Amino acid sequence: MLITSLPTEILTEILNKLDWKTVLTVRKTCWTFYRISKIHTVWANIYYRHLKDSPYTLRSEEQIDRYSEAELEHWVLARKSAWKPDHCRPTRSRSIDYLYPQALCLIPGGRWLLVGGPTPGSLLAYDLDLPDLSAFTLVEATGSPKQQEVHIICINVDERAPNLSFNMVLSPSARIVQSDIPLPVQVHIYKVTLVNHGSNARLAARQIRSFDAKAVGRIPGIALEGPLFARASLPWPSSSAFGYIEVFDWTKSTSSHHHKCTILTKECFIESIQFLPGHRLASWSRSSLTIYDISNIKVIADPVFPMEALDFTRGLFDVSYGGARNIRLSRPVVDTSAAYFPYASTHDKIMTLYRLVVPHDAGRTPYYVKFLELPSDAVWDFALGYEKGLIVAEKTITTVSFPWTASHEPPSDHPIPIPLMTTQDIFYYMVSIVLFDEESGRILNNVARTIAVHDMAACN
Repeated sequence: MLITSLPTEILTEILNKLDWKTVLTVRKTCWTFYRISKIHTVWANIYYRHLKDSPYTLRSEEQIDRYSEAELEHWVLARKSAWKPDHCRPTRSRSIDYLYPQALCLIPGGRWLLVGGPTPGSLLAYDLDLPDLSAFTLVEATGSPKQQEVHIICINVDERAPNLSFNMVLSPSARIVQSDIPLPVQVHIYKVTLVNHGSNARLAARQIRSFDAKAVGRIPGIALEGPLFARASLPWPSSSAFGYIEVFDWTKSTSSHHHKCTILTKECFIESIQFLPGHRLASWSRSSLTIYDISNIKVIADPVFPMEALDFTRGLFDVSYGGARNIRLSRPVVDTSAAYFPYASTHDKIMTLYRLVVPHDAGRTPYYVKFLELPSDAVWDFALGYEKGLIVAEKTITTVSFPWTASHEPPSDHPIPIPLMTTQDIFYYMVSIVLFDEESGRILNNVARTIAVHDMAACN
């Protein structure tokens, strides 16, 4: 009795037990297995196993019953083939026009890129899955004299929504004005949702909250998590050496009444801020990472510039970099166990890559992990994700894969060395890494007046 004479249901169950590579191999044996390997449930099983095995949160943009067999297979293969060592060059490279300092935000999953628009208050979006990259307007400029340029974008994805949905805040600037005078800054919160399907899919945005909140100097970072919006501000250097962070309940705040708490910090070089579980906020600078309690949100009527009546805020933790100097920071990543803040230090012509780990369990002390050492003159830029990293030299980008589990305990005196697993050189001219999506293997870098988009997945 030939195996192909078995009922389709049994053959489907057999393929449901196989990994994606074996399914593709079996497909080539005969017409029967070719047909069954295209069945939706086969790739749905592989999809769910992929989600279960992933160390970080990921999912499709829509419920998988909306995907055809071919679409679901493509989704899985694009992610399974990303970062594979058997192909070291991008499978596809394209570019879009870009003028610094327009804001950039790559939505998790790597498909949608948001870019600050050419007119104040406007925002463009690109579908990076399409072969031809053309922008559509996500947020229109109203022409109001109050509107300000979009230099920072922050999003908060709704993991419970059946389709891609996220809240978004647009910061008017990373450089307000060279002045100590408080200036009105509008805070706009948008709800962005996915509409339509496949190549016809688009993002749609509607404003759900807006209020005025004055600021001074420049805004180096913002954060958005649930009902909370945080904004760091650094006064112009003629002021005292300090910065401050405001945490708003944006669902309740108005221009006349703010629901917020304010943190006054002695750190005048804040680079980014990140919400943490347990009513905590991490403030990240080149000298340390400080964690603050943000549970004390109050109603402030007729809000004014807050610093005159404030004392410096004491942090829950203040974590230095173990004596490291010449610090360079990269974007933090977050999973269900901790937030990870990558950084590099240079000493005696050696650059060492670390990651500062802040457990979500507020009772555990933050600690740092050492990854690898490189000649400092050979490194132009770097970025570390959850289990993948990119290191840029003059005309080479090296991908780095490293193991990671959330079960590491804090070291007693020294950082924990993580053994380097694999590296792969990709020979391609890259000036700096702007963004990269670990899930899809999509890398964005800034070259002259463009953003180059490189796909590392084998099927595009």
